[in-house]
Amino acid sequence: MTIEYDTCMYIYFQLLLFGCTLYLCVHLVLKLRDRRLTHLTSFWNWVEMITIATALCSQILYVLVAMETAGAMKHYRDNQDTFTSFRAMAQHTVLWRNINAVLCFLLIIMVRKIGICLKSLTVA
Repeated sequence: MTIEYDTCMYIYFQLLLFGCTLYLCVHLVLKLRDRRLTHLTSFWNWVEMITIATALCSQILYVLVAMETAGAMKHYRDNQDTFTSFRAMAQHTVLWRNINAVLCFLLIIMVRKIGICLKSLTVA
């Protein structure tokens, strides 16, 4: 069995997202430890926390969908004469894609915020 190039790139990008999510989680925990409740007063800090939570949900759903897909394919290979339902796997994949869409939107907002901050620094 060979793994296609697209599948490898897909896994690499998931690992990259996992690394970024892990870094952002550690960064958030350190900021919360230093600033305590004053950290929760800024709108952008809330956007950052929601972005991190969405990224964590995406990672968890990715692992669950991969496990569910492997289980469904094993059931299909072992019982080719019987019906194998892929409905739950398809529904979870759609949910995972929707969460990734929200994550992309939140990341664009974060990048836009960073761009605005950099532009104000260069003007000053």
